Amino acid sequence: MNWRALFKPSAKYSILALLVVGVVVGVVGYFATQQTLHATSSDEFCMSCHSNHSLKDEVLASAHGGGRAGVTVQCQDCHCLTILLST
Repeated sequence: MNWRALFKPSAKYSILALLVVGVVVGVVGYFATQQTLHATSSDEFCMSCHSNHSLKDEVLASAHGGGRAGVTVQCQDCHCLTILLST
């Protein structure tokens, strides 16, 4: 790869056009990532694959299932990135 070619103005495309395309791709990528996180950040999504065992029941019976503070840990609290990386 010729690094000088990256900094040389393009004969076909203006720098403004390349910048606009880059911004559009970045914005679309950002919102697609946010929508994916929202769609996969529910216990129902996790249980769609893990329905063969009582994982949710085990978590609720453990210290993560609403102890003295009353906070119940959900699947996405620990595994949101794992879900994204495995798909």
